[in-house]
Amino acid sequence: MSFDTGIFVVSNIKLPLDASYKEAFSVAKKKLLRLSVDFSESELKIHKKSVDARHKDDIKFVYSVAVHGTRSRKKANPLPNDVSFTEDTKPISSSFGDEPLTAPPLIVGAGPAGLFAALYLARCGYKPTLIERGGSISERKALV
Repeated sequence: MSFDTGIFVVSNIKLPLDASYKEAFSVAKKKLLRLSVDFSESELKIHKKSVDARHKDDIKFVYSVAVHGTRSRKKANPLPNDVSFTEDTKPISSSFGDEPLTAPPLIVGAGPAGLFAALYLARCGYKPTLIERGGSISERKALV
């Protein structure tokens, strides 16, 4: 009998703001057990936590929970859309370059990600250039 061994990630676990991360673990655990995944509960980890604030009267935390586990291929049904699997069990690592830049970093878009990238690069000693193609603030404010 062959097995899938690796990292299982249960995504899109929506919980109220006052819920504990342990409730996210509980939801993930139930889903993984239904999929016949063998894992150690002590290895459950929060992979991602974000806020869904699209509906102002119903703001929620959205969790992804990851765990190293094993599942038999013989009796395995396809994984649902909110569960992913990867055989790569090596931790993700990043490294920083040590060569000087020939030009300042260019950031396109002054949305939340662009502003954060510019702030981060500025704090690291770079002088990023931030460009935005949208209208002026007064034009944008008139649209709201």
